[in-house]
Amino acid sequence: ALAIVLLIMSVAALRQAVPRYISEIRLLLGFGSVREGERIDLGGVPMRVVSINAYAIFANPELSGYHRVPLGRLHDMHSRPVIDEPWFPSRTGDFLLLPDDRFVEVVGQSVEQVKLRFKGSELLMSAADFIAANPLNLSREGFIVVVTFGVDYALQPIALDQVPSRMEKALDEALSTCEQAEHRRSLLVAFSSASAHSLDYLVVVGFDGAAAGAYFGLGRLVQQTLVRVCNEEGWSIPFEQLTVHLPQAPGSGVMPPN
Repeated sequence: ALAIVLLIMSVAALRQAVPRYISEIRLLLGFGSVREGERIDLGGVPMRVVSINAYAIFANPELSGYHRVPLGRLHDMHSRPVIDEPWFPSRTGDFLLLPDDRFVEVVGQSVEQVKLRFKGSELLMSAADFIAANPLNLSREGFIVVVTFGVDYALQPIALDQVPSRMEKALDEALSTCEQAEHRRSLLVAFSSASAHSLDYLVVVGFDGAAAGAYFGLGRLVQQTLVRVCNEEGWSIPFEQLTVHLPQAPGSGVMPPN
């Protein structure tokens, strides 16, 4: 009776173990759901399957470190062939804009966390949270500085020709002598719209990613140059006017507001 019980237990154990062993053998031979050299999502972070042995080694080409995962955990995972797509949103040294407009520099990044420099202090984010934040990388493909600048309606007769031409000339001179001059790609000055209080112009300046560290400084340079042009030409820069409603005088028949 004891032998029969042991035999039944052994058969039950084999029924559970054999499929797992077969699955692991398939993984080792490259016929499983996870294959070496392919891409796999591990907790929200893309990884390359470096090797599969007793442990599977996962690494990301853009991140330091790696993950070592037991072979048994691979049964419910699936990898896919690598295609032409980025492995991570940034590299060490890149300058980024986070969704809340924080301007940060990537100091270091590993498979677990990303270290950022923000206003002279260090900010840590998990690698998965960093990817989910979808930061704007100013260093990778370059960036543009966009400024909207308004002048007074008194300039309406020359608003479509002389004003943008003078602005563009001044900006070209200023940007050609700044530290990031060699990284400038393009410059556009165009009339944008006639708003309630001003004639507005759109200024767009494109730069290579190498100038990303001066992102805000370049924006200030554009603003300063446009103000200087207005001072030199005697052009008025309007401001939004505030309409004040005063109480009516006694006897006017209109009650003052509370």
